[in-house]
Amino acid sequence: MMPCEITWEPRGLYRKLYGTVSFQEIMASIESAGADPRFDDLRYSVNDFSEMQGSEVTFADVESIAAVLYGQSQTNARILIAIVTTDETAHALVERLTWLNIAPYSMQTFPDVAKARDWIAGAMPQTDTSGTLQT
Repeated sequence: MMPCEITWEPRGLYRKLYGTVSFQEIMASIESAGADPRFDDLRYSVNDFSEMQGSEVTFADVESIAAVLYGQSQTNARILIAIVTTDETAHALVERLTWLNIAPYSMQTFPDVAKARDWIAGAMPQTDTSGTLQT
């Protein structure tokens, strides 16, 4: 099993992390998503850390992640980022990323995927079946 799996969805992606996750694995998954032709249409990212059993990511690594996210935001700044975790270390890393305030992405942490998807559904503009934006 890969430590990080990405599943593309119609307007977003679902990233699932397993086991002990390294900085290189997280960075590779972020860079892979940013290089994908679907990135420009991406509106959300659900990052599921619920099966992560440890992390080798440091606060300095989080600064590098923030810099890459900033670069990606120059192409697409409309992405909602949902982090799914109950792990205190993961919470601390997310708080550090938020505190850096480099990338303009709206980011929230949730205890489960269902709550993350509810937040995304409520925060994204809805379109009718003809593709017209509804307010």
